Parts: sequence; structure tokens; C-alpha cells
Amino acid sequence: HIEREALADLMLADGVAQQNLILKFLPAFFAGAVNNPHVGLHSSLVVLVDVLERLMASAFARTRSQKSLVVNVQSLAVFAEKARCASVFLAVPSYISFHEKTSEVAVVVATAHAQRASQRTWADQS
Repeated sequence: HIEREALADLMLADGVAQQNLILKFLPAFFAGAVNNPHVGLHSSLVVLVDVLERLMASAFARTRSQKSLVVNVQSLAVFAEKARCASVFLAVPSYISFHEKTSEVAVVVATAHAQRASQRTWADQS
């Protein structure tokens, strides 16, 4: 239930007392995950919590004075739709980076890991 509590904390932030997140492409992320038999809702929530916790620990979240942070998760949405192996999908938080754009932070899946989406089996060698 740790994921549930972490997700609730992140989603219930009010943007006044705590920094809140505006997640662009979140519906596409969930749609891709739910419609993918290799991913599903539970795995998508686990990955989302991990990604958001990494973001909140990053300099992007810590150094911003604004109370709202726009986060573009389009890269994750595409990955959730294309992943053909649960272990590849669940490992994705270890293979992301954050890129600041004009008014948002983009979550970007590393190219090497994005290419693993079509693999049916995979074991992390790192």
C-alpha cells in the first residue's frame, strides 16, 4: 500500500501549501497500459509512482519556486502502449531522464530502453 499512499500524496497536493503536478498525457498513459495485456493498471500505477518520486527528488522539483509543475509523460504513454514484456515495462523508471522545456518537464525514456519495448523477454543486466 506504499504506492497508494505515495500516489495519493502526490495527487492531492493543492499547489498552495505543497507543489502540485499537472500530468500531460496521463490519460494516454493509462489507456495504453490498460489496453496492453503485458502491462495493465497495477503495473502502470507502480511505474507512475516510481517516476514521480524520482521527479520530486530531482533538482527540477526542488529548485522551482512555482507551486505547479507541468510534467509531460507522453514518452511513458507510448512506452506503455508498446511494451511486450512486463519486466521491460516495470524497469522503465531506471531508464528515464527529465528534460526541462519552456514551461514543463518532460519524462523521457532512454532510447536503448525504448527499443526493448518489442522484446518479449528481458532481464536487466545492469
